[in-house]
Amino acid sequence: MLIIIGGSCVGLLSQLWVQRQLFGSPFVNPYLTGNQGRFTFNLISLTAPLLSVERGLFTWTPVLLLALYGLWSSRKKKKLKVEAWVGLVTFTLFSLYIGLWNGGLSAGYGNRLFFSTLPFFALGMAWVLKKLSLRSRMAVIGMFAMWNILLLGQFFFDGKRLVLGEGLTLTNFISGQFTVNAQIIDSFMRHGLRETLEKATL
Repeated sequence: MLIIIGGSCVGLLSQLWVQRQLFGSPFVNPYLTGNQGRFTFNLISLTAPLLSVERGLFTWTPVLLLALYGLWSSRKKKKLKVEAWVGLVTFTLFSLYIGLWNGGLSAGYGNRLFFSTLPFFALGMAWVLKKLSLRSRMAVIGMFAMWNILLLGQFFFDGKRLVLGEGLTLTNFISGQFTVNAQIIDSFMRHGLRETLEKATL
């Protein structure tokens, strides 16, 4: 564990030093300019990348919450202890980094800034599925797959609201899973595939 923490500190301090030399401050991210390129250290923003309806990691991809539970549980297994702790520390550092910088940054589907953590989530998900019966596995996979299929429909046909967050609340985010997709099906039945696809906002 100390090796993981020590290695993380070496990498972090090295990166901060480079940014200090190149951009005049260790707390400037060159990816964006102005205030958007600065780390805010606003503790309130730490939850946004994970739970916000505007592309929050667990809100848009709730199966990863189950995978995180699996990763946490697998730390007790001797053979997986190192991998589990590396995954948990990596995920924590990513969450801090993204939240303190710009948790809402993403113009696409979901929170792409967490892509590099997905292999660790896969480990946690494998741990969870291993504990379930075949029928339970199929139910879990089917339920979360359906959530994301519905969300893809909502994203492509009401994407401006989801991406820009105009008037977006948790209530209409969840209800949109059904109302928007019902409209898609209705349009397909009435006008066919081509005209329905032309109505996509993204």
